[in-house]
Amino acid sequence: DVSTRSSLNDDIAALTEHYQDRGFYFAQVTPLSNLSETSEVVDVRFDVKKGPLYFVRRVEIPGNTTTVDPVIRREIPIVEGELYSQRKIMIARTRVERLGFFEEVDFKMQPTEQEDQLDLNVNIVERPTGSFSFGAGYSSQDGFVGTGSRATTNLFGRGYAVNLSADVGSQTQRFFVNFADPYFLGSDFEVGVTGFRTSLRYESFDQTQTGGEFILGHALTEDN
Repeated sequence: DVSTRSSLNDDIAALTEHYQDRGFYFAQVTPLSNLSETSEVVDVRFDVKKGPLYFVRRVEIPGNTTTVDPVIRREIPIVEGELYSQRKIMIARTRVERLGFFEEVDFKMQPTEQEDQLDLNVNIVERPTGSFSFGAGYSSQDGFVGTGSRATTNLFGRGYAVNLSADVGSQTQRFFVNFADPYFLGSDFEVGVTGFRTSLRYESFDQTQTGGEFILGHALTEDN
């Protein structure tokens, strides 16, 4: 292949990640190039210093004032006592950020007094995950109309998603409720339930619609 700096950097990153995924937290890869004076050929030798193996001693999660600890920990595929893996750390960061519960997410590995142990500190800053609205109005068809809604993606700090809404008038009434649990009963399956009811009053007849929906889901990839 044609020798380029970008491909060399990609190789260094791939080799470094290869060793870091296998517990060598301080692995270093250094390319040693030898340019031929008689031909346009570059020989590249990668010098690898793996360093010692490291294990994760503890996973600490400071900053979660609302979200309960297990909701965050279930998004982290690496567990205490396990061999360090850079790939699992990156997956964990993606999954925790994707929850949408936090303004800031920072993963840091902290050396300990034990030579082969590291602590994983997951520093987070929570943000509001719910909304509430209500209103009132008047129309020639319904007269006085009241509306209200309540939505949250982290009910009781347990990761439940809930959406409630209602529109009430003399001629029209609409009610909607939705509940979803991304890890139903501690499993890897998501369960969602939706119900609605709409009542319309016309001059010559009344119309009522009632319905519901049930959703069962499962992540297709490791990063959800």
